[in-house]
Amino acid sequence: MNQLEPSTGLLPAQVRAVVAGYDQTFRATHLGSAIPGNCDISLLLAEAEHAVNELHEDQQLSREVSLLVHRCLAQLRKDEGQWSRSICHGDLGPANLMEDPDGVVVVDWEDAIWAPSGYDYLYWVTFLTNRRWLVKEELNVTGLGLRTEIALMVMIVLLKSVIGVRSKASATYTIGINERLSEILNLA
Repeated sequence: MNQLEPSTGLLPAQVRAVVAGYDQTFRATHLGSAIPGNCDISLLLAEAEHAVNELHEDQQLSREVSLLVHRCLAQLRKDEGQWSRSICHGDLGPANLMEDPDGVVVVDWEDAIWAPSGYDYLYWVTFLTNRRWLVKEELNVTGLGLRTEIALMVMIVLLKSVIGVRSKASATYTIGINERLSEILNLA
């Protein structure tokens, strides 16, 4: 077995290709039976709806940003039945992209969910280490449309942020939650 090394410096197009590769593999097999049908984006939306209120009450979000986030979540709720569901990694970050001589290997599938195709790429973009790719030129590439991509990234950052607040890790954040969400919202 080849030794895995951390994958560094992946470009957005490379990450999209990796995601498309495992999406195609999963569609061609019956591996989807390993993920319960109710383990899907609806669960994340429900948690996000609670998270926005929690972060607002904790004064991590302004009233204006809270309202915009609520609109994004409402849009996702309205649109969720229209998406083609795919098996998604659910936590595709730089630490879960490894390399061996044969190419990129995705590890740590414990958070796998049913979500719209493109979710994993958007999740990857939301990492602060990938912040330079959080630009319009690298969005509107999943087939979901820019508005939906922005709403999904808002949900993702919201969920990551509430975990950070609950664990007290947010005290070390170099950028505030309100500012981070505003940055994504302003891509519209």
